[in-house]
Amino acid sequence: MRTRLGAIFGRLIALFIPKRVQIASRNLSQAFPDKSSSWVNETTNGCFRNLGIVLLEILLLRTISKSKLNKYIRFNHLELVEELAKQNLGILMLSGHLGNWEILALGGGIQVPLPIIMVVEPQRNKYMSNDMYRMRTKFGNMTTSRYQAAREIVNAIKKNQIVALLVDQSATSNKDIFVDFFGRPAATYEAPASLALRFNVPVIYGVAVRQTDGTYLVDLKQIPHDDLKYDKHGIEEFTKRHVKMLEDAIREHPDQWAWMHKRWKHQPPQVTNNA
Repeated sequence: MRTRLGAIFGRLIALFIPKRVQIASRNLSQAFPDKSSSWVNETTNGCFRNLGIVLLEILLLRTISKSKLNKYIRFNHLELVEELAKQNLGILMLSGHLGNWEILALGGGIQVPLPIIMVVEPQRNKYMSNDMYRMRTKFGNMTTSRYQAAREIVNAIKKNQIVALLVDQSATSNKDIFVDFFGRPAATYEAPASLALRFNVPVIYGVAVRQTDGTYLVDLKQIPHDDLKYDKHGIEEFTKRHVKMLEDAIREHPDQWAWMHKRWKHQPPQVTNNA
C-alpha cells in the first residue's frame, strides 16, 4: 500500500516541479546515451516514483517501532561491521540517495553494533529541521550538520563510532575534486577519502535497494585503501573507488536514484555543461 500511494505522490510531485523532471531526463540521457527515449522517460518517471515513496515512508518512520522497521530492512554482511569494530579505529559508512537512505540510517541504528553519527544537510525550515532530527535520532543515532561536522567526525572516529555520510551530491568546484561519474567529470567531496587515509579509518559502502515486496536490502562492502597514501593521488584514487561503487549500484537500479539533482552543475573550466 505505501509503495502504491508513494508512487501516486511521486507523480504529483513531478507535475509541480517540471524543471526537475527536465533535469532528470537530461541527466539520464547523458548518462545512458545508448538508451531509447522511451526508456529515459520511463526511468525519469521511476525516479520520481521513488522520491514519492521515500517521502511517504519518512512520514511513517516518525511512529514506526523497532520490530516493524526490522521487517522492512535487511543487511547483508553485518558481521563485517562487527569485525572492523574490533580494530577500534572508528568506521566511515558511505551511501547515496538511492532507494531510501533514511530507512538505511534508521535501520542501521538498530542493527549495527556501534553508535552512528549522521552528517546531515540542515533544513531551512526550523520546524521541519526539528521534526527530522527527532525522527533520525529516535533509535539512538546522532546527527551533526555537514557545515560544522569536522571536529565531531574526528572525535567520533577516535571514540570508535560510525560516521555515516551521503556522498553523491554535487560538491564545491574550488575545494573538492572532480572524478568521472557516468562518463562526465563531477565535483565530488574529498572529505571521506581524506578522513579514511589520514586516520586509517575502515570504510564501508552500502545503499538501501528497494525490493519487489517493498522491503529494503543493504549489501555492505568494504572499500579497501591500505594500498593508498594520504596525499593528493591517494585521495583522488579512493574517491574514484567509492564513486564507482555508487555508479555500479545506480546502473543496476537506475529508477531508484535521485536523477533530478544537479549532480554535474559544477564542471572543470575546460568543460561547459549545466546539467
